[in-house]
Parts: sequence; structure tokens; C-alpha cells
Amino acid sequence: MTTRGPLPGASCRICKWGGLGLSIFLGLGWTASLTMLVIASYGRLNVAVGSGGIAFAAFQYPLETRLDLWGPEPIRWLPSVGVSNPRLRRSILFSAFIPFWCLLPGAVIPTVILWRRDRTFPPGHCQSCGYNLMGNATGVCPECGTAAY
Repeated sequence: MTTRGPLPGASCRICKWGGLGLSIFLGLGWTASLTMLVIASYGRLNVAVGSGGIAFAAFQYPLETRLDLWGPEPIRWLPSVGVSNPRLRRSILFSAFIPFWCLLPGAVIPTVILWRRDRTFPPGHCQSCGYNLMGNATGVCPECGTAAY
């Protein structure tokens, strides 16, 4: 098996399967976050997964209990930074919300490129476009114009 490009075979294989796993994980995370809200507190930092994305908030003082949000929040479609929730009685130093759909193309597009780059066609076919060259005596693929070898 020959590889094209700067990545050697094992590294390319790891990147392809890792990208596929990350894409599936982000897709499932996005789907799950549309129906549930999970909040984790780490001292002053809170991380919440819900409303179709992931949110980070840094508070001035550590929270004693988990962050309570009343009622379902509407699904947010755009990233936001510095937005505060007026229902909280603590001062927010920093907050950010990143929708999963913003992260998903960053994992899917390179993965698709890696998978398509390493595809091979059977013998007797153009290795560039896959056209069947059976009976072709010109030495040039009539579909894409590359030299048949």
C-alpha cells in the first residue's frame, strides 16, 4: 500500500480513524446535548453541556453547589463570549458558549480528505478518477486526461 502526502502509513491511519471517532463523538454529543443538560463544577470554573453546545463560565467565587438553570433553555446556534445569566447571584468573570456544529466541520472535513486521499482503484482503472481503462490504447484517461500507467 502506497501513501500519498506527508503522513506515513501508520500516522495517516491513526489520523483517519481518530478523526472518524472524534466526528462520531461530536455528532452524538450534539444530539445528546439537545435533550439534556450536564453541569460539572471545578472550583470557580463550570462546564455545561446542553442547548446544542458546550459552555464555560468562570465565577468570582467558587460555587458550593452545582449551577441550577430554571426550565429548558432555547437552543443556541451561534457562539457567544461574555454573556452572563441574570438569574445567577454570583458575578461571572468570563463565560463562553460554543455550539457543537462549529466544532463538527473541523473534525469531519479533514477526516473526509484523509479517507478520500488514500482510496485506491482496482487494476485496469484510472488511479485518479476510477474510470475503467479496459481497451484503451491511447495511454490517456478519456475521463480526466491523466496518463494511464
